[in-house]
Amino acid sequence: MNNPPTTLAIFLCGTLGALAPEIVRLYALRRARATARFAPGYWLISALYAALGGALAVILPAVNLYAAFYAGVTLPVTISALIRQRESHGANLSPARPAPALVALFRTHAAALFGG
Repeated sequence: MNNPPTTLAIFLCGTLGALAPEIVRLYALRRARATARFAPGYWLISALYAALGGALAVILPAVNLYAAFYAGVTLPVTISALIRQRESHGANLSPARPAPALVALFRTHAAALFGG
């Protein structure tokens, strides 16, 4: 187990982490909505959200699978922090250069877990 996880494994753990809260919520609703049907848009948004969690785990970079899962689980917190940062800086963030600020925030978020 001394080998670092592959990028694919990190991505998949991040996607699972992003979906974990939704899975728990759906499990809690299993009896109340036994016959519920979900629109195709729900599945599309869920897939995009999961992919974003996986991408976040790869970008950070997660040094182990637990960290990758954590990156996915904390996706809502990370998105909220990005929105607050953008609102607080207002005009200071150029639309042409949001990537450095975004990467810096991702890399400093939960630095202990991601080896930073």
